[in-house]
Amino acid sequence: MCGRFALTFDGDELAQHMSHQLNRTVKPPEANYDKSYNVAPTNEVPVYFVPGAHSQREENAKETGQSTKDNECTLTNMRWGFIPHWAKDKEQFKGYATINARLENLKANKLYGQSLKAKRCVVPVSGYYEWTKPNPKVNKAKLKIPYYVTRKDSDEVMYLAGIYDYNDREKIHSFSVITGHAPEGLEWLHLRMPCVLEPGSKAWNLWLEDQDKQEWTQKELSELLRPWYDEDHYTCYEVSKDVGKVTNKDPYLVEPVSKPKPSIKKEEEKFKKESKVEEGEEVPKLTKGEKEDYNRLKHEGDVKAESVKEESGNLKEELSSLGEESATPAKSSSASSEENKIGGNTSHKRRPNVLEMLHMGKKKKSKT
Repeated sequence: MCGRFALTFDGDELAQHMSHQLNRTVKPPEANYDKSYNVAPTNEVPVYFVPGAHSQREENAKETGQSTKDNECTLTNMRWGFIPHWAKDKEQFKGYATINARLENLKANKLYGQSLKAKRCVVPVSGYYEWTKPNPKVNKAKLKIPYYVTRKDSDEVMYLAGIYDYNDREKIHSFSVITGHAPEGLEWLHLRMPCVLEPGSKAWNLWLEDQDKQEWTQKELSELLRPWYDEDHYTCYEVSKDVGKVTNKDPYLVEPVSKPKPSIKKEEEKFKKESKVEEGEEVPKLTKGEKEDYNRLKHEGDVKAESVKEESGNLKEELSSLGEESATPAKSSSASSEENKIGGNTSHKRRPNVLEMLHMGKKKKSKT
């Protein structure tokens, strides 16, 4: 899933950057766009497509007012959250229902059937946010942890594969970001991720530039848009939880809360390491009742350990005092022997750990 992203360029900066990167004239959107570090569903952002590239040249030009001159394109501000052309009211498609289109059933989904033929696009972003699933082993509060996936060169743009439509009743363009199964190595972050396209690649040219390609099989789509992650070009790191609030739009949201890891494998290792309660002791998988017993026994065990330690210390002090006051060596020897006996019974005997205490408690219950 992709529920938030950042675009750290305004409309003019983005058009200038893309013109240089794509080696074609890209004009900024007609309506001014200001940069945002926290783009949320229903927000409007610049979207890129090639007018007339998919055999609907006249229709696209009429809808957008874009020029169809060769090597020229105008960015179009679109609402994030797909509203099909046949919808009578945009309220039918409010919220998060259509912000993502699932790659594996893109062909079968009637919502995108017409757009798949002629209204394919890419969404320029600086990076996208993703939240890990709540993990009680890592944080007791069961909070989701936000991460930011971006290019290592922050001046470059990521392009997410998308699909759009135009609703004449609402006079609005809208789009969905296409997502698929996350590649191996990034599944720890989330099982899904956006489909990223690289300018000049086969997938880019076929998805955006091909003027004749209208019919697709699901196999073609799955192979063409399959998500990938290249550690030579991309990075992933934890960011502030403030990104969870849509009104926060400040630049610090894309900054790491700790130094970015050189490899996503480091993040996997971090999660595994933090899943331990103590070194060498895994968190037990207990029922609700067992957890209560676990906590009670752990508390009682800590109290008893302190009590035994204190009692042993007092006895040693008393015996030592008696030994000093005695005038006969025999009494001193007896006291020393008693001290060794007591010390051997208290200080060197291993106290059962919490799990063993819990197990012993279960045995007692079964006997009764």
